[in-house]
Amino acid sequence: MASDELVGRIHSLTLEQSGGQNQAHTASPPTNSRTAFPKENVNNLVLYVSATVSHAQAIGTATRHMEDFEIGSMSDVCLLYEQAKRLIEVQSRLENAIKAILESPESSVVNHLKSLGQNETKISHATPIAHLLSHFDGKIRNIVRKVLDRAKPEEVLWRIAEECFKESCFQGILNSDDYFVPLGETQMGWHYDSDCEDELYFENEGRLDLDEGYAESWRERTEKRIEGDRERREGWRDFWIQVLDHTLGGPTLFYPRANNNVKLPEMPAVPPYLFRTFDKCSHRQIAESAIASSASHEPRKNHKDLLAMDKFNAAKLLYNHFNWRHHDKRGKEINLASWTSSLPYAIQYALYRRQDHKDQRRLLRDDEIKICVIDTRRFPKGQFVRDIELLNAYHATAEMSRDREVLSHFNFRLKTEAYHNGEYLSQGAVKLAGRFCMVSLEQLENAGLFRLYPEFSVQTSGKWAKVLCYLREQWRDEQETANEDIACVLNIALTCFQPFNLRDMVCILLAFRNRRLSSNVTPSDYSKPPSWAEKPADVKRYWQLHQTLKTLERRNIDHSVLRGIFA
Repeated sequence: MASDELVGRIHSLTLEQSGGQNQAHTASPPTNSRTAFPKENVNNLVLYVSATVSHAQAIGTATRHMEDFEIGSMSDVCLLYEQAKRLIEVQSRLENAIKAILESPESSVVNHLKSLGQNETKISHATPIAHLLSHFDGKIRNIVRKVLDRAKPEEVLWRIAEECFKESCFQGILNSDDYFVPLGETQMGWHYDSDCEDELYFENEGRLDLDEGYAESWRERTEKRIEGDRERREGWRDFWIQVLDHTLGGPTLFYPRANNNVKLPEMPAVPPYLFRTFDKCSHRQIAESAIASSASHEPRKNHKDLLAMDKFNAAKLLYNHFNWRHHDKRGKEINLASWTSSLPYAIQYALYRRQDHKDQRRLLRDDEIKICVIDTRRFPKGQFVRDIELLNAYHATAEMSRDREVLSHFNFRLKTEAYHNGEYLSQGAVKLAGRFCMVSLEQLENAGLFRLYPEFSVQTSGKWAKVLCYLREQWRDEQETANEDIACVLNIALTCFQPFNLRDMVCILLAFRNRRLSSNVTPSDYSKPPSWAEKPADVKRYWQLHQTLKTLERRNIDHSVLRGIFA
């Protein structure tokens, strides 16, 4: 088949494909009346494009070094000139076809995302979703292109939805303020505002001071406007939450709905790294692509946000999750999975799994017990919430439930220091997607973990939380750091946590124990640690050490740098 005939067929197919393209760029919600592009046409288009690319490569090969030779026959000169003009015509048609082929997948994805969010009736009617989608259309398409460039087909939708939600939050490129603030600048503000100097202000200045009823009316209208602005902004984030909830494979986030009477404080920052210990016998589903809750295999439960549940059911679910005795009986109903910000806690639990011989069928080798490490900065806000935040939020509900067992367990976890191990919860399936690394207990041992902290090698009985309390007591007093310790830490960080920042991993590993700094090093200001760094002690030391290293402005971390920091 000739190249120009191939291009003609591609052009015809792309015209058919983009028949509704202008509609895709409008702000109106997509309808089901649009005809789907036939699968047969997609297959034909792929074949034609492949053939055209092959022909283009052949033309490139045939014309290589052509300028180095003279064409002897004038008829050949005319023939080649005619072919060049045909290629110019083909080039224009190809450019149009390329544009259509690029834009059509973008439009299909954008329209699909719109339909997932706009089928939900819980979004505030005051939020102009269609106008916001139109306003941010170009930026949404940029996100679509970036994800299509790097994601696997099965990841495309949920990664686009996740990225759009992340960007709709504070300081993101889809932040609703970009739309609402310019609109608000045209509206008249509160008359008591010192910056408000319009004529109406001066006309009513005396009345505002003397007429309490008039002032109260202004105040009520202002409060109502502020509340309306807040609802409209929340509605935009609610839209993307609904998209995530209805996207196959998308994350289930902790997201306080407007109609929920259990309130969390503003989502605090989470630690940069979280850890989860697991093995082949774990209750949770583990795979190279995701770590999932026990209930995640049921679509009806997988996307059920705890914060959107009846508050009494949510409190009971938390109790069942934290109470290990209920896992065998109720495990399949629990859509939660636990993580920790404390690597010593994750390691001690791994050692406990190895020593738990109650069931002889569950004897495990060190290479079968693994720790998953994730970089939380690459996940959307609300993917992880600390256990203490949820326990505090539902404590009043536990009191009202009159279930003494639930309330007693809540009080026990809130007041018992042994359970303050930087535990965080996730819901449903947490898609790892290049944001993690896996390390086995065997790898940690081979890299020198027991030489760095020989206390781990001592066989102990009892629950891992109690053992770790004892170890933390041993590591509380300030101690010196040997050269062997520094070499060991660097080896573990490079061998076991290679995908992540070396400085971060070195700080985490050194922070198990309280280490004396060199007299040449001035500690950073530790007065205001983030909430995640307050407990446990090793996590707080990690943050302090990380802050100190930042003040030294050393780009590279090696043995000599660390030797100069620690006594």
